[in-house]
Amino acid sequence: MSPESPASILELNHTLFRGVISRVTDFRITGYQGDQSVFGPIVVRKATRVRVNLPTIVNRIKIEYLAGDQVVGIHEQPVTMVANQVTRIEEPDIKLLVGTTTLDRSIQTTGTGIYKTLTYGPAWEQTVRTDLGATAQEGRQDRRVALLCMPHFSDIHIIDEESPLRIEFLRNLKGTFLPLDDFQAAWRPQEMLTVFVAEAMIEQINAIGAGPITGRPYDCAVFTGDNGDNRHQSELERFLTLLDGGSIVPSTGDPDLYEGVQDNSQPFLAEYWHPEPGPADQYKTTYEFPDYPGLLAAAVQTFTAQGLKTPYYTCYGNHDHLIEGNFPEKVNQNPPMALDQIATSTTKILSLPLIFQLLEDIKPGTGVDAFLAEFLDPLGINVSGDWPAFIGHWTAGTTPSREVTSDPTRHLLQKTEFIQAHLNTGPVPGPVGHGFTASNLQTGNMYYAFEPAPGILGLTLDTTNPGGLDNGSIDVEQVAWMEQQIQQVSSRYYDANGNVIQTNNPDKLVILFSHHSIETLDNALPDPENPGQVRMLGGQFEEVLQRYPNVIAWMNGHTHYCRIFAHPDPTGRTGGFWEVNSPSLIDFPQQARIVELVDNKDGTLSIFATLVDTAAPPQTITPGDPLSLACISRELSANGQLQGGFYEWSPQIILDLPILIQLAEGEDAIPERDFTLRLEDHLQLAPGGICPRCPCLQHSPQPDIGVSEGIKLDAG
Repeated sequence: MSPESPASILELNHTLFRGVISRVTDFRITGYQGDQSVFGPIVVRKATRVRVNLPTIVNRIKIEYLAGDQVVGIHEQPVTMVANQVTRIEEPDIKLLVGTTTLDRSIQTTGTGIYKTLTYGPAWEQTVRTDLGATAQEGRQDRRVALLCMPHFSDIHIIDEESPLRIEFLRNLKGTFLPLDDFQAAWRPQEMLTVFVAEAMIEQINAIGAGPITGRPYDCAVFTGDNGDNRHQSELERFLTLLDGGSIVPSTGDPDLYEGVQDNSQPFLAEYWHPEPGPADQYKTTYEFPDYPGLLAAAVQTFTAQGLKTPYYTCYGNHDHLIEGNFPEKVNQNPPMALDQIATSTTKILSLPLIFQLLEDIKPGTGVDAFLAEFLDPLGINVSGDWPAFIGHWTAGTTPSREVTSDPTRHLLQKTEFIQAHLNTGPVPGPVGHGFTASNLQTGNMYYAFEPAPGILGLTLDTTNPGGLDNGSIDVEQVAWMEQQIQQVSSRYYDANGNVIQTNNPDKLVILFSHHSIETLDNALPDPENPGQVRMLGGQFEEVLQRYPNVIAWMNGHTHYCRIFAHPDPTGRTGGFWEVNSPSLIDFPQQARIVELVDNKDGTLSIFATLVDTAAPPQTITPGDPLSLACISRELSANGQLQGGFYEWSPQIILDLPILIQLAEGEDAIPERDFTLRLEDHLQLAPGGICPRCPCLQHSPQPDIGVSEGIKLDAG
């Protein structure tokens, strides 16, 4: 039958191509009668509307979505055709066959009970931000050239949950005076599953393999701190093995036995969730948490990590340096290594040590205050005047406890040991040291410079305050080093008095990486080893950055939120910069980002910061392989009392190019002009403007969330 008189006409309508499907070049269409192929396959170019004349009636259609020669998605469905009439398939439900991002689909809560389950949801829509005065120019998507593609992970929190040095018992306690009066993060129901979540995210990042917007292969990946949770050697070893590939033994102590607070051994602790069937606990009775038989046994099974397939760099976070992310090393600890002795011991305490519990029983909060005052001891005064006495309080036999298997890898790492562990890694995926060098080993400095891609300077900062508490600050010596590094790649900048400084230095774009965000650089406690050292807080540090036009972005974590902040220069001298605050892998929604920097060829840059879910499916299954355990972890985190913020999703950041740079791979130089900074931000919002992620609150997205005059603006 000729095309002019087809037996039937098939019309495919797609209104939106984004994420993986944006890379599709062709559709491959096959028609069936029953199981027999009677038409095609034929290949047609991708378009929002495609019409195909069929020489015969079919009752099933298969569409394969091709990116070059790769099939990245598939759609099959039955059809009822009428001769000589058009059969339309509207918005085919595409089954994606490769790694996906939230541009392809989301994961959202479902159910009407207290305990929520998860399911796939639609891809998030995008809107445009112009906070820094930018005008988004037409046709930029057709002109852009990729300069950088980089997965950004933060707050992995690999946890040795069986360690005797954990203080889960503070989970539901409050003090009365000290700032650490809310220890919601002292324990989470999903803590035994952190290595599996990290593995599932690495699998997803590897599967995606390139920028979801530009298709540029990854240049490198960056981890902005809190890679471990409690400064243990065991946590860092597992973190590095996850990234380098190799055998992961999830359990410390006895590798075949779970020895934490969540099994049904005695004493039974009702304040924790117990996945095995047995006595009721508060999570099952109050929050309707389910049983997951076999979960604890599955959580200690050895597996082989596939390893990250791109070079990576790491930052230093408060949980990498401070005990439980808050408590500093004692300068004059006596006996030496006293806390190390607790960490590697066989006794795990399950409540406040008895002497502090007695105070707590007399007046709630006072026992917690006394315990924290001695443990935290920010001024190094040791409240009781007797540090060994505190160790005696901790280890007193009258404190409720359980026996665990001792493990020397629970040793508390010093900075030089942290650096050496990175230097000991192999050349693949590289680089050796992952940013740290022999110079860091000699000085003990936890900051360094690197080149994530040609024409770009990356500066990794150490924002952890050695004096204690979770928030951070920066020592002025490090700030001076940072300024020197930026000046070396700046043809023009401003000095502290506002004078223009011209140099002959070739320009590069500058991106900062640190654990803490600007708003969390508010901890002025002195460094116990350098009590006279001046520490700079967020507002002061921002003033320094505003003197350098080449600083375009700052990537960080710590808050466990998904947020983007615009930082305009109040003096108008520079275009300001953008701050990308990324979520964690321990709290819901357990995501990372893929960051892409592009030249729009119109005097602007775009920075895309697409959020990525792990490779684990949303619906939980019987505990078994790493993906099934990561899936359970995500569901538990969605129902926990700690969750990341859902303010801003996967942004596209556009900024006016502040400098003349030379593009890689023979591209022409960007025309020189007088640039000011701007940003266009594609916010991913839930359909209908309602956040699909939070199981307990239905709050509206707020595209203008930000920080003003140091005041944190919260959603929900």
